[in-house]
Amino acid sequence: MTATAKPSSNALSDLPAFLAAWNDPCHPRNAHRVGVHRMERGRLREQRHAEPGTGVALTRHHPLFFDVIEPAILPVVTGLVRHWSQITYSSCEGHPDDARGVAERAYVGIIALDHAHEQRLERLLTGMTLEGPDSVLASPAIRVRPLVGPNLTTTAVDWLIVPGDGTSWTEYQAARDRLCAHASLQLRNLYHQARNA
Repeated sequence: MTATAKPSSNALSDLPAFLAAWNDPCHPRNAHRVGVHRMERGRLREQRHAEPGTGVALTRHHPLFFDVIEPAILPVVTGLVRHWSQITYSSCEGHPDDARGVAERAYVGIIALDHAHEQRLERLLTGMTLEGPDSVLASPAIRVRPLVGPNLTTTAVDWLIVPGDGTSWTEYQAARDRLCAHASLQLRNLYHQARNA
């Protein structure tokens, strides 16, 4: 149940079970007990001494799914899951370093089930940030890389908020919040447009 970020890929310790549980509310994985703690600088971790770059991966059917998503990125995850039925496996609101710069970027990690899904997902993520707040402090980006699990590798498509050069944590937070609010609104608007088409 652990998601791990690596430089060139991400890993999910039980990827096949995660995908099965995402689609089945009665899957035993969705009843797994999880103790989540708020750590330094606002990070949410399953255990107090979790390794950097790791976190618990819950499905939409787990009772704590929305509780373990950090507040600043929650509107984007909610829009992707509720309106677009996307499979999110990881997210982060971003966190400062000791010098009040940006140590970790905000992002949402989404699983693409095949190449066609990957292309649709990239279009959706691009569309949700079109005509968004223009800022040199932070900008959206899309990263595609492998998501590795036992006996299965699939594609992860990550929506990132990349800080501009020299952006302070305070500036990044404000720009991130504007981008997340815009993206959340766009996800709703695009959903209603698609339904009415």
